[in-house]
Amino acid sequence: MKNSLRTLFAFSLTIFLFVSCMDDMDDVLPENRDMLQASEFVYRAMNFFYLYKANTPELANDYFSNDREKTDFISDFQSPEDLFHHLKYGGDRFSVLVDDYVELERMLQGKNFSTGAIFFSFTHGEDFYLLVRNVVENSSADENKVVRGDVFHKINGQKITENNVNELLSASTLELHYAYETNDGYENSEEKVTLQNQELNEPSIAMFNTLNIGGTKVGYLMYNSFIGSYNQELNDVFRYFKEEAVDELIVDLRYNSGGSIYSAELLCSMITGQFKGEVLYENEWNADLQSYYGETVLFPDKFNSGETIESLRLPRVVILTQPRTASASELVINALKPHINVLQVGTATRGKYQGSILVYDSPNFINKQHINPNHRYAMLPLVLKTKNSVGFTDFDDGLPADIFYHESVGSIKNNLGTIEEPLLREALLGLGIAVPPAREPYKIDKIEATPEQVITSPLDGIMYFDQDIDQR
Repeated sequence: MKNSLRTLFAFSLTIFLFVSCMDDMDDVLPENRDMLQASEFVYRAMNFFYLYKANTPELANDYFSNDREKTDFISDFQSPEDLFHHLKYGGDRFSVLVDDYVELERMLQGKNFSTGAIFFSFTHGEDFYLLVRNVVENSSADENKVVRGDVFHKINGQKITENNVNELLSASTLELHYAYETNDGYENSEEKVTLQNQELNEPSIAMFNTLNIGGTKVGYLMYNSFIGSYNQELNDVFRYFKEEAVDELIVDLRYNSGGSIYSAELLCSMITGQFKGEVLYENEWNADLQSYYGETVLFPDKFNSGETIESLRLPRVVILTQPRTASASELVINALKPHINVLQVGTATRGKYQGSILVYDSPNFINKQHINPNHRYAMLPLVLKTKNSVGFTDFDDGLPADIFYHESVGSIKNNLGTIEEPLLREALLGLGIAVPPAREPYKIDKIEATPEQVITSPLDGIMYFDQDIDQR
């Protein structure tokens, strides 16, 4: 980072993570009682940080003749949310405003209330279903033997619909009624499982293993989020791959919609290691901030703490992608492509190359020291865009796959990390590995539905600086 940006974040872009900052408020949280002050915060922060400031006339530094004009403009909006949506550039799909920064901090740590069953939804005929795409280890779902591929049609006695699914999933206790695959669709059953929503850390690392196929040793990692608190565990996984002397590596980012920029940088160096000091990526800020904060990031070989990054020094990597693959995941793909052979297997990614920071209503915006006690609003505005070492960016339509495979409802079974799993199988074939025939080929043509992610978090697709940035 340039010294000026380091200085800004040294006041501490601990941005979310570690709730010890709350001691500054003597454990008394503010209430949302002054919406005008919250709106004024929204304007000030967007005027200073927003990447697309030039696209909104009212954010220009000379737009208002005096402070009274600006105050009148802000007061015309009924809520901070209305003002925020007005100030956002129409092409901005990812800036976030929340009315409770405590809840936002929890989500940025990977904490949420969940049964541990992560759902897709799909429609077949006139019926709406939930399909389990992942189960968090040691969760209520895991303890009750729910597995990837399970399908449900009712929650707490109510038929699931597109309109009520999120409300039903928010109940403290869920009775989920199974549906079972038949030759022509699904048969709804009254068999049920009872799950509890509880505070749960969904780990970034869903699973990892090695596959020895025809003398080729392949490391497989399913990495579902870039969360800084799992960076050490990620390094441990790569130490294991190094000890196993893997010949090839498959990184499964199909469900990874983003997270910490720093974690993405670390992952790039874990995969490689032979490019220390070379350009990994660059970032661009708005015109006011570019000369201060614009940055060229180099491949690191150590953590900020000084610990060595466990690097495989591979000349190629396979990355599995689907439409949910976004932001920090895309940064890894885009940043590595000029340096090694990146074989992308799956679908095009989402198209998110912008990064955010967590902004509070405090004197320096970055931490909660002397935070405004009259509201609890915070935001994650887009503040920068990334480009790789050859300048490639603005991939709004996503990064295209080299080998196309789109998950369908019928292909999602309890076989992740095995040669029976279709997307992993396509990756192995793409590497030129002779894979034994699948034991049970899927008859996916009978179920034409495409699964859609059930979105329960406003942070979907967010890429952000985390607490380590002030140490760079």
